[in-house]
Amino acid sequence: MNVLITTGLHPFAQRIARTLPTEYVVTFGDAQAIPEPLLHSGKYLPLPFYTRPIFSHEMLKLALAHSFEIIVPLTQGEIIQLAESKVLFEEYGIQVAVPSKQTLSEIDFLLNPTKELQPTLVLHGRPVREQHTSLVAATDQSGICLLSDSAQEALFCCLG
Repeated sequence: MNVLITTGLHPFAQRIARTLPTEYVVTFGDAQAIPEPLLHSGKYLPLPFYTRPIFSHEMLKLALAHSFEIIVPLTQGEIIQLAESKVLFEEYGIQVAVPSKQTLSEIDFLLNPTKELQPTLVLHGRPVREQHTSLVAATDQSGICLLSDSAQEALFCCLG
């Protein structure tokens, strides 16, 4: 699976990448200036700012050009923007790890989770980590979540 994690220069992105199964190939993207050595590594891509009116279309174009199957946005602004066009991405077979647009207004996010917390990627209600295989709290939502010990409750996380 080819995965794009946004805000890739932030340590939180690195933490999320370490929780993914080994078969996931991770590329980090960031709207901030990426140092040349990181760009040349092939593991980092410049991304558009989420405040751009065509942000979602630019992200879709990038995803198609780089064959990303999953996009994991980490900032609240990116999550909101991509939730608006999640269906468009799904039409191209690209999963966007965000809650649905309808659910987004009902969710309280844990902002800037500390390094002691271990959030995980949840896709359609299922954590991608091997130790959690059951459905999370009977939801079909996606995103970065802190899971309860039983994995039956989830708290969505993002960077502010």
